[in-house]
Parts: sequence; structure tokens; C-alpha cells
Amino acid sequence: MQVTGQQRTGTRTHGVKVGISRKDDEIPQRVKKVPDFGKYATVPESAIQNYDAMLEEYYIARGWDLNGVPKPEKLRELGLNWIKK
Repeated sequence: MQVTGQQRTGTRTHGVKVGISRKDDEIPQRVKKVPDFGKYATVPESAIQNYDAMLEEYYIARGWDLNGVPKPEKLRELGLNWIKK
């Protein structure tokens, strides 16, 4: 899991340097609603109710701030403190 965390956080840190931000983490509206067909087409609970809250939960789990920027302590934990913001 550490390697995956290093890869994802390192990639995100680079992305932040080149202008990637929370707005770029948006998913298409069609993905947020109940599917038009398939196994979950009749399951209302399959629709995403609060994408912003889900995104914040993901950022917190990753050790990033609420704008999707990896926190310095997370970079240190993963041995990526040599990466400059």
C-alpha cells in the first residue's frame, strides 16, 4: 500500500505544480445518476448523493487538504518530502 500511496501522492503533487486542482476531480454527471441499464438500473441508492462529501473523504484518507493538495506531513510519511510544492 505504501508504494501505491507514494505513486498517487507523488503524481498528485506534480499535478498541483502544473495547475491541477479540486475542480479537475469532477466526474461526468451521467456517472452520478442511476444507470440507464444493467444490474443497478432499478437501484436508486446507486446514484451518488453527495459527490463533494465523497471527494473530501477521499482527500482526507489520502492525507491531502480539502483542495486536493498533499499535506507536508503526508509527503514526509511517504518519503516524498524531497518533492517541493
